[in-house]
Amino acid sequence: PPRSTLFPYTTLFRSLTSSIPPVEGHAEYRVTLATLLQQQGDSAEAARHWAVLIAWDDSQAPWWVGLAISLETQGELAGAARAYRQAAELPGLPRSLADYVQQRLQALRAG
Repeated sequence: PPRSTLFPYTTLFRSLTSSIPPVEGHAEYRVTLATLLQQQGDSAEAARHWAVLIAWDDSQAPWWVGLAISLETQGELAGAARAYRQAAELPGLPRSLADYVQQRLQALRAG
């Protein structure tokens, strides 16, 4: 995309990462940041933020999926499979995300 198209996202991204608040009271901020990092191709940094979120509250199935995707993107397949399994065991996954988790687990077992 043209640089002018990327500018607002670059500015937003710099703003989000310049002063990262603690997870407590700002969990959605961290979720947004981790998601953006993953979308920007920074899986390692995304995984770090998902891990911080999970350390704070390990009962959020979507966060485990985020961690799993970040780990899988980095080629850390065993860790990704563990995170996908954890997500599958927890309540609260929307049906489409639960189906995705099962597909990824099957693919990782087959691979």
